[in-house]
Formats: sequence, structure tokens, C-alpha cells
Amino acid sequence: MSKLLYRTIADERPQGKPNVYFSCHPDDLDKYFEEYTIRILRIQDCAIWYESEPEADYDIEELEMNLSRMQLIVIPVTTKLLTSTCRSIQVELPLAKEKHIPVLPLMMEHGLDSVFSMHFGDLQYLDPNDTDETRRTFDESLVTYIKSVLVSNELTEKIRSAFDAYIFLSYRKKDRRKAQDLMRMIHHSPLCRDIAIWYDEFLIPGEDFNQGIEKMLQNSDLFTLVVTPNLVNEVNYVMTTEYPEALMQRKPVLPVEMEKTDRSKLDEYYKYLPPCVPGEESEKFQETLLEKVRMMGVSANDDDAEHNYLIGLAYLDGVDVEIDFAQAEKLITGAANAGVPEAMLQLAVMYKTGKGVKRDYHESVKWRKKNVEYLRKAYETEPSADRADELINRLWSLGDAQYELSMLDEAEISYDEMRILAEQYIDYGEDKYVSYFAVSYDMLGNVSGAKGNTAAAQRYYEQSFAIREKLAKKTGTAESRIGLAIIFIKLGRIAEEKENLAESQGYYERSLAICNELFAETGTIESRKGLAVSYERLGDIAEAKGSLEEAQKYYVKSLAIREELAEKIDTLASWRDLSVIYKRLGDAAMARRDLAAAQNYYVKALAICKELAEKAQTIESMMDLSGIYAGLGLIAMLKEDLSEAQMYYEKSFAIREELAERTGTIESKKELMQSYGDFGDMAQIRGDLVTAQRYHEKSLSICEELAEKTGTVQAKRNLSISYERLGDIATEKGDLVTAQRYYERDLVISEELLKMTGSNESKRGLMFSYNRLGNTALMKNDLVGAQEYYEKGYALSKELAENTDTIESWRDLLLSYNRLGVVSAMSGKLSTAQQYFERCALLSIRLAEKTGTIQDHRSLAQSFFTLGVF
Repeated sequence: MSKLLYRTIADERPQGKPNVYFSCHPDDLDKYFEEYTIRILRIQDCAIWYESEPEADYDIEELEMNLSRMQLIVIPVTTKLLTSTCRSIQVELPLAKEKHIPVLPLMMEHGLDSVFSMHFGDLQYLDPNDTDETRRTFDESLVTYIKSVLVSNELTEKIRSAFDAYIFLSYRKKDRRKAQDLMRMIHHSPLCRDIAIWYDEFLIPGEDFNQGIEKMLQNSDLFTLVVTPNLVNEVNYVMTTEYPEALMQRKPVLPVEMEKTDRSKLDEYYKYLPPCVPGEESEKFQETLLEKVRMMGVSANDDDAEHNYLIGLAYLDGVDVEIDFAQAEKLITGAANAGVPEAMLQLAVMYKTGKGVKRDYHESVKWRKKNVEYLRKAYETEPSADRADELINRLWSLGDAQYELSMLDEAEISYDEMRILAEQYIDYGEDKYVSYFAVSYDMLGNVSGAKGNTAAAQRYYEQSFAIREKLAKKTGTAESRIGLAIIFIKLGRIAEEKENLAESQGYYERSLAICNELFAETGTIESRKGLAVSYERLGDIAEAKGSLEEAQKYYVKSLAIREELAEKIDTLASWRDLSVIYKRLGDAAMARRDLAAAQNYYVKALAICKELAEKAQTIESMMDLSGIYAGLGLIAMLKEDLSEAQMYYEKSFAIREELAERTGTIESKKELMQSYGDFGDMAQIRGDLVTAQRYHEKSLSICEELAEKTGTVQAKRNLSISYERLGDIATEKGDLVTAQRYYERDLVISEELLKMTGSNESKRGLMFSYNRLGNTALMKNDLVGAQEYYEKGYALSKELAENTDTIESWRDLLLSYNRLGVVSAMSGKLSTAQQYFERCALLSIRLAEKTGTIQDHRSLAQSFFTLGVF
């Protein structure tokens, strides 16, 4: 049977401390318990409880009673936790929800969001791996959370001083449930609400309680005894220590018979014991209790809101009383409505974490807003730097809460008020106000981005940059410069979304320059990571521009850093980063049609991914492995080694099928869809069009499901690709009617995507749709229809070539000239056809000179041949 153990600062006794329960998958206990116990104890003096053997048998009633005493349950979230059978998910999490105990999930791995929501619903988690320096750090968020949920020592003393009197409750451990029943009976009387009850929350075998009990009895006004046969059927601690000590200190004794007990035995073992009061909610019990209470000098305090707030906290956290969430909510809400700001904030925390109430994020926001309104009035009445600082932080928290709920207009108002207030105190010379000012612009940029207003987001980030640049020059701290580098990354991403590659490149180069400086000065691991990220971003830009050799150079620079970091820090994350850059280099080699280099990089990535999948067994590692197998399968297929391609594709499929069944997430289904597509492509190459069609129809079925469920741009793009593939198969089978039907569906999706995004990628997709329909019309000898579609495709290819100036866009334009030349020739418009073929030749010369690739030299030769025919 598992035993409940605890950890405290300096191994102190846990009595009187807030209680935290550490719940996890059994395999994760050794990985995370020590680190996060130390972190939490540094923040708050508390007792952290855990099971000695998480896999052992347990008593459900005992477990339920133990959990009911907890103020917080901390759960590290891993793949094993979410996808295997364990007590943490099956028993402890549901009990926490039922009993309204706050749960703090710590997201230890990436890629688990969908599976996480299946078990945890809309519960928000903290991510120790979040590296965005423009947001609150994980450590800051953890401190804020722990301090908001657990009662500090200082506040505990204030709560204790608010009690009118103390009752010492004596009982056998076996009778703990009956002791809890008696506490509720005592506090059912309004006059007894503000009376504290001292009792052992957790009895640790072998510990000496004599000194503590003597002290608590001295401070108590009444000794109450839970009477059951367990008091007399064996020698026990109540009999030998607690009751004799009460007599020695001449404390009034109130024995309450919670279960029929032999009076003669009571008299034998408990000398001078008064008559027992019946242990039921009766008139006799209330009369006796009130008589004792009046002798203690207790009076009502209903009109004191501050007092009621403190007593409410006592019932919320079980500070010298039983936990009673209904009583706590009533008292704290009353105090909040009476204008106690701490009560407003406490309600916000309660509704956000589900502490003592049903979790309700909107109700939490309502109370945060009321707290801000109170602080704003107080500040306006008597402005001061301290009040401004508090109001700024409350506005920040309110904005974050609104942003998380997609209340974007409200969040924008909160962040903007934060910005205005911070700006007023910049001249005070404190850097924290400058930092607040920059953060407000960061958050306003995030809100604008979430609204789809990238222009406004860019303006806000640029304003944040201007502030952070001055702060970095003034302080020169690594922290201020890292914040600056992050802003450049954000601005670079916006430029990428706008497909302004030159601007994006400029921002990433500036981020790279900062990271280079920091690396030269500090040589820290963080500065090296920043360098690697900057190189990878610049490589992505170069690849998007068609500059594959340049992309290769950037990726190789990142590779050198990733290899060094993997060897130096030797963490799963560092090895995963190394596998990802190998995969990137493989993808870039594939784009260059350098299959040997691509295979070499994929094989290196495969070795790491296989080891990570075996060690970590995370969803992320399994997905990485399936992706590498799929990449190796594609290389084998391009090398026309179909048996090897089949082997790799089957390995990839086996993983993806298992993940889809295990998790049922959108991401896993998307991966499975890609495997069906791979099998379909391979069958098509073999000439087995029936099998190819069957696989692509399976892929299409998933695409349609994901597009309907998510409505995202990516889901619709995948749907477009599925229609294209099935159209291509129908074309190859000579079924032009079916082919046209699929291509027309693709056209509808492509037009919708262009309306949704307005991006160059969507324009290129629409161009392909027009060209496929043009090809189909041409095969049906519909020359008018073919020319109409080709002209629409040509208009888009010309626009893209002129606007983006990438190699790929000019190649697309070359194909458009050729198509229009062909259809003109077939229509008998020979002079028009010659003009298009001449344009083909001129553009082929430019491309061949610029790239020097075999592909472009072949296009040039074909153009001259066509002109020779004319």
C-alpha cells in the first residue's frame, strides 16, 4: 500500500502549512518532483505531499480525504500521463475537479495541446519551455500563481488573529471523518462561525506532538472530544496525552458522542469526563455548544467586511477550520461587494483556478475588472508611484485574462490604459516603467495580430522596438537586448506573412547581430540558441526566395551550433533541435534535387529521432520519427526504388496510425492523411490507379473532416491538394468528366483561400487551379475554354513574378507563356503563338544565366527547339 509522504523547508513538520499535492505519471516522479518541489518551496513555505509508490494499491476513501485537504494539485503534463493508464488522470484529476481544488498543469512537452484538452478541458497551463522574452517568464508566472493560490505566512497570521476564540478538537485518526462532521456541526451555528478549531491535519507516525499540543491547548478556550468506541477499545494518544493535558490545564471539556460508546469504559479511561452531548444536529447539541461559546465571550462580527474576508479565507484554505467552500464563497463575495479590493482579487483567482467554486474564466475577468476599477479610483483620488505600479500590474493581468478568452477589444482597452499610465511615470527614472511601456506595446501588437490587423501589429511592435532600443542602450543588460532580438523576430514574422521577404530578412539579420554580440560577450547557452534560431529564420527566407545555396549556408551555421549544444547540454530538447536542423538541411537538399545529400541528412536525423522516440516516447518524438521515415520514402520513390519507398512509408504510416488511434488529435489525423497521400502517390507511379484512387479518397475523407472541424487555411489547402490529386488520377485514367469535377472543387477552395488570406501562396494555388482546368479543356478539345483558363493563370503568374521576383515565380510565368503559345497554335493563331514562344526563349535565357541549373538549361533548349519549329 502506498504511503503519503511530504517535503517542507528544512524538513519541518507540515502542520499549519498550506498543502500542495504533486500528482504525476509514476515514471515522471523522479524526473520532475525534485526540481519543482524546490521551485515551489522557494516561492512559498508549504508542505508538498506525494505518494511513495504511485502505482501501488490505494484506499479511495483515504485518498479522497487526503486530497480534500489540499489547496493545490500540481501535475507535470507528459505524453505518458495523457496516453497511458495512471491514477493521476483517472482518479486524482476528476477528484480535484469534483472538490474544486485548483490544478496547476505544467506542460513539459510540446505538441500535446489537443490531447491535453481531452482530459483537462479549458484548464490553462504554464509552459516551462516558453522562450518569448516579451511575455511574463515561466518563473514570474509560477510565482504569481503560487502566491495567489497559497496563503502566505503573513496572511495566515492575520487570519488567525481574526478568530474570536479557539477550540481544541481531540479525536482518533480512525475517526477523522466524524471529526470533520463535528466541525461542520459546530460552525453551522452563526455565533460559532468565527471560532477556530485546532486539529492535526496529517498525523505523521513516530513524531512527538507533545510540545505542539501543549501550546495549542494553552491557546484554546475549549477542549472538544470526538467520542466513539475507538477511544476505549485500545490505548491511544488521546487517552494517554491529549485528554490528561487538557485536565492539567483545567480546560472546559465538551465530549460529543458521534457513535454510541460504553459509558463505563469512558469513565474508566477518561476520569472526570462530563456527560456526553449527542453527536447529531439537535437542539440539545446547539444549546450546550452555545452555552460554552458564550462563556468564551464570543460575539457576532457580521458588519465588518475586512474581518469577514479573513474568515472567508480561513474556510477557503482550511486555516484552523475545516475547508468549507460554500461558507468561504459567501463571506468573500460579501466582502468584495462591500468594497474590499483583496476580496475582489481573491474571487478572480478562485474563478480562474476553480478554487472552491466552479471554474469560470469570464467571472474571473469580471472580478479582475472590479478590482481595477477600485484601484483606478484610489489612484485618481491620491496619485502615487506605488499606486500606479499596482494599477499597471493589475491592468496587465486583466488584459492577459481578456486576451486568453479572445476578448480582444476589451484586452486592447486594458493594455492601452496600461500604456498611458506607464508613459506618465517614465520620467521618474525607474527602468521598470520603461519596461511596462514596452510590454504594453508588445501586448497591443499581439492583440492586433490576433485580430488579423498585421499593419497595426507591426506599428505597435515598431514602437516597442524604439523603447526597447533606448532601454538596451541605457542599461546594456543581456535581458534588455534579448527583448530587442525577440521584437525583431516578431517583426520578421509579420513581414513573412505579408510575403515581404526582403523586409523579413532585414529584421532577422538585426536579430542575428544582437545574438552575435551577446554570444561574443557572454558565450551563454541562451545566446547560442538565439544565434541558431536567427540562422534558421534567415535560411527559411533564402529558401523561400529560391536562393537554395544561401539557405544551405545559413542552415549549416545553425547546424554547427546545434551540434555543439547537443553535446554540451545533452538534453532531449537539444538533441531534438539537432534532428530538426538535419531535417531542414534534408528538405533544402530535396529542393535542390540533390537526393544524395538529402538522404544523408535524413539518415542523421533518423538516428537521433529513433533514440529520442525510445527514450522519451513523447508524441512529438514519434511524429518527428514518422516525418523522417516519410522523407526517406519520398527520396526512395524519386530514385525509383519503390520497394524501399514502400518500407519507409509503411514505417511512417504505422506510427501515424497508432498516434491517431491513441490521441485522436487534429495533428495526428493530418499526419495520417499525409501517409494515405504518400501511398496513393506511390501506387500512381506504379501505374496502379485503382489503388492510388483508394488511398487518395481516404486522404480526402480526413481532409474534408479537418476542414469542416477547423476551417483553418492549412486545412483548406490540404483539401485543395486532395482534389488536385484525385483530379490528376482521373485525368490519367482518361476520365476527364470526373477530373473536371475534382478540379472545379479545387477551384472553389482556391478562390476561398485567396479571399481569406490574399497571400501570394494562395494566388499561386489559384493559378495552378486555372491551369489544370485549362489542361482538361485542352484535352477535351475545348480551345476557347482552355485559353480562358490559361489567361487567368497567366495573369496571376505575371503578377507573382513581378511582385516576388523569385526563381519559382519566373518559372511559373515561363510555363504560362508556353501554354498560351500551344493553345494559340492549336487555334491557328500562329503569329500570337510565336510571340509567346519568343517570350519563353527570352525568359529561359535569363533563368539559365541566373541559376545555371540543368532544369533551366533544359527549358532553354526546349524553347529554342519550339521556335525552330515555327
